[in-house]
Amino acid sequence: MKNLLCAALLGLAAAAARGAVSWDEHETIDGVRWTARATESGYSVGSDRGDRRALDWAASGTVVIPAQFKGWPVTAVGDAAFEEMSELTEIVIPGSVETIGEAAFAGCVKLEKVVLPEKLKQIGADAFEGCRSLRMVVLPANLAVVGEGAFAGCTGIREAVFRSWTPGQSLEAVFPGAAAGIERITLPEGMKTIPAGMFRGCLALEDVRLPDSVEAIGADAFDGCGRLTELRLPAKLQRVDPAAFRGASVETVVFPVHTLHGYRVGCHWLSGCTGPKRAVFPEGTLTVPCEAMRGCSTLESVELPEGLESIGAWAFEGCVALREVRLPESVTNLWGAFGGCTNLAELHVGRGVGKLERKAFQNHAGLKEIRFDGVIRGLGWSAFEGCEGLTNIAWTLSVDAIPWRAFKGCRNLRSFEVPDGAKEVAAEAFEGCASLESVDFGVAVEAIGAKAFEGCESLEAAHLPPGTKRVDDRAFAGCAAMREVELGDPLDHLGRSAFEGCANLWEVRVPDGVQTLESGTFKGCASLERVVLGPSVTYVGRAAFKGCVNLKEVVAPAWLAGRGWTRQLPKGCRVVGGPVAEAARE
Repeated sequence: MKNLLCAALLGLAAAAARGAVSWDEHETIDGVRWTARATESGYSVGSDRGDRRALDWAASGTVVIPAQFKGWPVTAVGDAAFEEMSELTEIVIPGSVETIGEAAFAGCVKLEKVVLPEKLKQIGADAFEGCRSLRMVVLPANLAVVGEGAFAGCTGIREAVFRSWTPGQSLEAVFPGAAAGIERITLPEGMKTIPAGMFRGCLALEDVRLPDSVEAIGADAFDGCGRLTELRLPAKLQRVDPAAFRGASVETVVFPVHTLHGYRVGCHWLSGCTGPKRAVFPEGTLTVPCEAMRGCSTLESVELPEGLESIGAWAFEGCVALREVRLPESVTNLWGAFGGCTNLAELHVGRGVGKLERKAFQNHAGLKEIRFDGVIRGLGWSAFEGCEGLTNIAWTLSVDAIPWRAFKGCRNLRSFEVPDGAKEVAAEAFEGCASLESVDFGVAVEAIGAKAFEGCESLEAAHLPPGTKRVDDRAFAGCAAMREVELGDPLDHLGRSAFEGCANLWEVRVPDGVQTLESGTFKGCASLERVVLGPSVTYVGRAAFKGCVNLKEVVAPAWLAGRGWTRQLPKGCRVVGGPVAEAARE
C-alpha cells in the first residue's frame, strides 16, 4: 500500500510540474490552438470545464491530434473533446493514445474515417455515438473495454475489423442499432468461441472471416444473416450448436484443409443445416471429415480436390438435393459417404477406389448409373441396398462373395454378372430386385443364401454352376417369371420355400445329394408340370408341392412313391417310382 501511495504521489507531482491535473492548458501546434489537461501519464486533449472541446468547434475536414503537448505525450482523448463537431470528416489519432473518453466524437455526423492506435485500451461510452458517416472501424489488439453505446447509431459502418474480442459480447452490443448494416467482419486470431447470437440480426453481412483458432460456435450465432453466402470454417472447430446457422442463408461452405485419416474433430459441423448448396474442400485436403455435411438437405454440389484420398463415414449422408459428384482418381475409400443421397443420379469413381465399404451407396434412390474405373476387390454388405433407380453398374468386380443385402431393393437393376471367383451369393443380396431379368452366376458359386433373389419377379432363369451345394430358404421365392431352373449336381441342401411362387416354372430336376425336400419348396408353382427327384431324397415336406395345380408327373425313388406326401399332389398327377435315372430318360 505504501508503495502504491508513493507512486501516486510521484505521478501527481509530475502532473503538477505541467500544471494542476484539472487545469486547462493551451498550445498552438501547426497553426491550430489546442486545449488539453495534464494527467498522470501525459496529456488528455480537451477541457474538463463547461465547453470541453479540444479545439474550436468550427474546425472541419481532417484533424490530426498532436502526438505531444508541451513536450509530453498525448495519451488520451478527453470526454466530449470533439462532440457535435459536425464538419469533421477524418480524425488521425496518435499512437500514444490509450484512452478515448465518453462522447469524445459523439455527433460527428460527417466523420468518415478514424484510425484507432494499437496502444488503445479503452473506448468510453457513447464515444462515437451518431457518427453515421463512419464506414470502417478497426478495433486494436490491446483494446480491453468498449463502453456502452460507443458506436451506437453508426449506421454507415460497412466493415469491422477486430484485433481483439471481449468474450461473451455480441456484435449488436458493440454496434447498437448499426449491426444490421455491416457487410464484412474480420475476427482476431486466438479467438476460441463464437458466442450464442454473436451475429444475430446482421442482415447485410456478406463476409465473415473466422480465425482458425475458433473451436466452438454457439446457438443462433448467425441468426438472420440472410446475405451471408459463403462461410469458411476454422481448422480447429470442434463444436457447433445445432441451431448455430438457424435463419442464415449460407450457400457455400469452404472447409479447412484436413490431412489426418480417421480425423473425427469436426463431425456434425453443419449436421442438419438447411441453407448451404455448395461444399468446397480446398487443395491439400487428404480426407473429408466424417459426417461433414450429413443431413444437409439443400446441398447440391461438392468440389473435391485432386490428391484427396478418403471421404469419411456418412460425410454426405442424407444430402437429398445432391445431384452430381466427381471423385478424384486419388480417392481410395468412400466409407459409406453418400448414403441416402436420393437424387444423386450419376457417379464416376476413379481407379483409386478398390473397395466399397458397407452401406457405401445405401438408399441412393435416384442413382441410375455408376462407373468404376478401377477393379473392385472388396464389396461390403448393403453397399447398394435401396438404390431403387440403379439400372447399370459399369465395373470390373473381383470378389469372393456377393454380400448380405448388397443390392436389396434395386428395383430397376436389369442384369448382373457374378464374378468367376465368387463362391457365394449371400442372404437377401438381390431381394426385391423386381426388374432383374438375368443373372450370370459365374463358375465358382457354391451357395445361394436365404431370400437371395426373393421377389425378383422378372428373373426368367436360374442356371446355377455345377459346383453349387446349397440353395437356402426362399432363395428364389416370388420369382414369378422364372421358367427354367438348373441346379448343380453336388447340391445337398434345398431350403424351405426355395421356389415358392415361381408361377411360370414348368420343370425341375432335383439332383442327387438332396435328402430333404422342405415344406413349401415349390409351393404355388402353378405352371409346374414335371418334377424329377434325385435318388438321395428321403423326405418330402407336406406342403412341398401345395398349389402346383398343373403338376402332371413326379419322378421319385421307389421308396418314396407310395408315401403320404403324394396326397398334396393335384388329381391326375402321376407319381413314377423306380430308378430315377431311367424314369428321367423316358
